[in-house]
Amino acid sequence: MEIAEALKKLGQQDDHEKVPDDLVPAGNIEPLHGILDADKFDRLIDLLKDQGWKGRPILVERVGEDNYQAWTGTHRLSAAQELDEDVPVVILPEDITSEQLGAFTEDHDRVQFLRRRNLTRAADLMQAEIDANELDEALREQTGKPSFSAARIPGYENAPSTKLLATHCVICGRPLRDPESVERGMGPECSGQGYLDDGENKSLANQFIHKAAVELAAGRISDVLALCDGLDTLGFHVAATRIRENHGNADQKVKIEIDVVDGCGSLLVRTPYKRGDKDRFVQAWRDIPGRRYIREEQANEIPRASKPELWALLREFFPGEHGRGPKGLFRIPKK
Repeated sequence: MEIAEALKKLGQQDDHEKVPDDLVPAGNIEPLHGILDADKFDRLIDLLKDQGWKGRPILVERVGEDNYQAWTGTHRLSAAQELDEDVPVVILPEDITSEQLGAFTEDHDRVQFLRRRNLTRAADLMQAEIDANELDEALREQTGKPSFSAARIPGYENAPSTKLLATHCVICGRPLRDPESVERGMGPECSGQGYLDDGENKSLANQFIHKAAVELAAGRISDVLALCDGLDTLGFHVAATRIRENHGNADQKVKIEIDVVDGCGSLLVRTPYKRGDKDRFVQAWRDIPGRRYIREEQANEIPRASKPELWALLREFFPGEHGRGPKGLFRIPKK
């Protein structure tokens, strides 16, 4: 699942990170572990046969001239090996080793380690894997398949995020103008295309469409893309593809960067400078409690307690713009 195929333009990648242009034979990559979910493995084989490789790259470490150790994508990689396919990979730099990554017991700690090394793409890929696994567990819980742990995300009717309203069609992005469309998360034109007409899990797919539209309204692009993989898992590939086509290039539009400061947990925020509204813009930053400007970072440091004031500033000066934060891609809601 893609929650965060949150990548910078290749030209903006850290020079220390290697982004290969060529594909690697799946057989040359050692999976992180064995197949834990036979049903998922079988579904991925069918998806690969029908559509080829459509997902994010595999994060790998080079362990020989032509051999690699995978750190993400065990089931996708195993399916590609079964079909003797090539797969796209992102190769960790040589000074990032299995010993370093293996020293962490939690995947989230590995993600933060990679972010501290400025390996944004690698961190995003690993974060996407974490979110994919959580969503897949929730999917299997709701569809009643066996051998699943309890879902780690709530049912969509009770999820706190659904207290927000879907404001734009998650398929085409047009504003939703009637109550029925708001409830569906799709406008009448897209609903008439029959994206969700077939399949035994139509009801659950409708829930995912609605949830994705709500996440879109909240600006959480990473979660929108994550839910696309849920639709793929349910067999609604056309709907998932259309959503990715319209929202999957958000990584190329990022103008706002938010990082967590090591040790204190405050936020380091980088935004463009609003020259046309200089005085009001500067004053808005100064009005945020506890804010201080870090000249060497060319960024503002904000206490976590001041997140509401930061969000108000972003909504005022950057409506509709994309950003990247600790949880992946997001979009500032339009006024």
